[in-house]
Amino acid sequence: MTHVNSGIKIRLLLLILTLCFIGTAITIKESVTNKEILDIDTKSLNDYVAKQEKKVDRLFKDSLLLKTFKNYDQYPIAVYQAFERYKNDEKVYLFLFKDHEPKMWSTHLFVPITDQGFLEKSNFVQDDNRSYVVRKKTIGNISILAYILVKPYTNNNNPYLNSSLRRNFFDTRNIDIASYTDTVAIKNIYSNEGSYLFSVKLKEGDHENIYTILQFFCWLLAWIALLIFFNSLCLHMAKTKRAWWAIALLAAVFILVKFADLKWNLLSENATFAIFDSRNYAYNSFFPNIWSVLSTTILILWLILFIYSIRKELNFDKIKNIRFFKLPIAIAFVLSIYLSFAFLYDIAGTLITHSNNIYFDFTKLVDLHFLSWVDLGIVGMGILALNIYIDLVLFILKN
Repeated sequence: MTHVNSGIKIRLLLLILTLCFIGTAITIKESVTNKEILDIDTKSLNDYVAKQEKKVDRLFKDSLLLKTFKNYDQYPIAVYQAFERYKNDEKVYLFLFKDHEPKMWSTHLFVPITDQGFLEKSNFVQDDNRSYVVRKKTIGNISILAYILVKPYTNNNNPYLNSSLRRNFFDTRNIDIASYTDTVAIKNIYSNEGSYLFSVKLKEGDHENIYTILQFFCWLLAWIALLIFFNSLCLHMAKTKRAWWAIALLAAVFILVKFADLKWNLLSENATFAIFDSRNYAYNSFFPNIWSVLSTTILILWLILFIYSIRKELNFDKIKNIRFFKLPIAIAFVLSIYLSFAFLYDIAGTLITHSNNIYFDFTKLVDLHFLSWVDLGIVGMGILALNIYIDLVLFILKN
């Protein structure tokens, strides 16, 4: 009786946890407004610009380095190494001019044709594809321009490239640079000196920040708690001589969970992770992204492991009495192994043929893309599920 009561308490706790996670997710969604998202991301961008400006200030106060720049023709290697260090480590692009003509630069992607027009303070420069904050330092007839890249190159004609401000430069992708014609809410970005640089606006569509990520994990934990609740309930049913009903109930719950995930997208609508992006993988309406393949694989493996764990509780007496159907049932189980393998092979193939920027170069395991590791995990779980299923089929045929 004590064991039964403890089982009921655990299931009740799981149910309460599920409701708490759902309630928290809904509360976050209703509480966080677009204005708050804009405020948070604007502060993040302002902090990034301020941090980069401080790096440039330290550079312009380094008398030894400035002397090296002034005598660039005598120390070209030292200047080149300094340019490379600031480009790779500090994300600051340096350009050296003599008599207003470019002499040395740290990147070939863009080279200013002159240093004229720049004041020795923070300047904001924007062209069709890039935006920068620029600082200038003059040493006689030598001048140095330090470019802080704010918005990198994007091909506006390519819908698969995101033209927002990139994570490479600061931790947000919800905002974009505002123009004078924008009527939406905007926030201003200022330099360390307090001068106005540019304005930003909130992008249209889904937004990602700490609150949306927290909301995503609340929904995810709610699903996990709910599945564990039904797993515990079905395990109790199996131990009370209702194993077949337990399997049917758990399978029905998994099907409903999968249907709800495809219908309402409770997880994918709250996050912009790569596994939810159909541009990285899309097969059909049942597998519109990598997450759908991953979740389906996990549910199938979970169900097979559950059946395997209660296999000794299964009662085959009614099937044993139906002699006429023994052979067809055996053939059906054997064929199901072949069909399962064919399904796994087909899905594993689509992870390559229907995926974008995913590769499997096993000679460079450390450099594999995150989505490649996810795909390998899917295939690994699929193979494990197939092996356990084969053992189940053999066990059922013996009985």
